[in-house]
Amino acid sequence: MSSSSASAPATQALLQAVAASNKPDASAADAKRAILARVAELERNFSPDSPGDVLPMVDGTWALVYSTKASEDNQDDDDDWLQQATGSLYQVFFKFAPFLAGSQDTGGGKAVSNLQVVDLARGRVDNKVDVQLPGERTLRIRVMGEVAPVAGTADLTVTFTSWQLQLDDLGPLKLPLPRPVGSLRTTFCDDNVRIARGGRGGVFVTKRVA
Repeated sequence: MSSSSASAPATQALLQAVAASNKPDASAADAKRAILARVAELERNFSPDSPGDVLPMVDGTWALVYSTKASEDNQDDDDDWLQQATGSLYQVFFKFAPFLAGSQDTGGGKAVSNLQVVDLARGRVDNKVDVQLPGERTLRIRVMGEVAPVAGTADLTVTFTSWQLQLDDLGPLKLPLPRPVGSLRTTFCDDNVRIARGGRGGVFVTKRVA
């Protein structure tokens, strides 16, 4: 299993590339190439004893720091937008509200906080997206679901069950979902950083929250 000490320089380089992408004069195309190169390096050198050993490391709370589509070839033409929820809540947002995905491709995400809580023991996943609105108001979007490991792999099956909207301290508006199912593969994980790929080509870089 890759240790945090062994991967620390490479994960730090990835986080530095992400930080550089947020600079006002950064080229979006160049930043994306730099980040994906760092992602590929970490994935290439990640060698757990077995794929299933990765999943216990996924437990916990993660903050999304970067998300993008790996290539334009992965555009989604599904008529049913709920079927775009393949891998995580953020896949939906790429098409309909990309700033909510924190996508650096769109230059958004600076007023967005994205947290994902993965609880494998309870089989639950909870995505929380806080959007800072004008007037110091906060909109929280939550999507809850069920998560299950795929035996012998580093894959998780995600079934979204409900979602809710909450503005400031007002009571949340809760809505059901018709249980869209997706998949998420962890391609790198240590104590600090996780890289995952969604079923339709999304790349997600998350940082562990204590």
